Amino acid sequence: MNDKVLNLPIITRDEIVADKAFPLRLYCMMMLESNCNLEEEHRYIYDHKIRDFEFQDSLRKIKMSESTFNRHMKKLRSYKKVIKMVQGERHVIYRLYYKDKEGRNYVTVPADTLRSLLENVNDTTLRVYLVLLYVLWDKKEQKYVEKMVTIEYLTNKLGMSSKSRRVISDALKCLVQEGFINVRTENVMSSVINKNGNVTCCLKSFNFISLCEISGAVYIDS
Repeated sequence: MNDKVLNLPIITRDEIVADKAFPLRLYCMMMLESNCNLEEEHRYIYDHKIRDFEFQDSLRKIKMSESTFNRHMKKLRSYKKVIKMVQGERHVIYRLYYKDKEGRNYVTVPADTLRSLLENVNDTTLRVYLVLLYVLWDKKEQKYVEKMVTIEYLTNKLGMSSKSRRVISDALKCLVQEGFINVRTENVMSSVINKNGNVTCCLKSFNFISLCEISGAVYIDS
């Protein structure tokens, strides 16, 4: 029987978050339905589990068709550091990995929050939220805090060009509307070098972002 856990570990390594080809939504859905291995640092799910009605119904709720599922499953299996297929006594088992070699670079997300994200936001917005979980954790205070996060930082983390500012801005708006984050805009005095090579001061608007209540979430240091 599938063990029900409050928090689920999700990979946040830069090369995965910035890889648009990585089927993150399917990986997250498999994590939601996975079991915990207490002896080894991975989670696992049986192949027949992802073929049953309940799992396929969950995929329909996140608007993933059967053909998309099959295509993404094939792609996911190519990420050998993230998923490994092994033969069990009776069934094929998928091992789902989330830590890097140093045991870091992942966050945990409450199961209900993760499911809500999958059902209500798109792939880019999901990636933005995972990056924010990574960024907003204060290691000294051991809690999530409000921090200034620029659009440029988020586009860089997601491997996007500067032309994708609108995409990131829309993702932030969506996370606010769905109740996942708060965004406060503040004018901050900044110094810049003008075209004449002189330093000038001007007011610039910055986003200060905080998480909405996320009970039980834990950040794992990178």
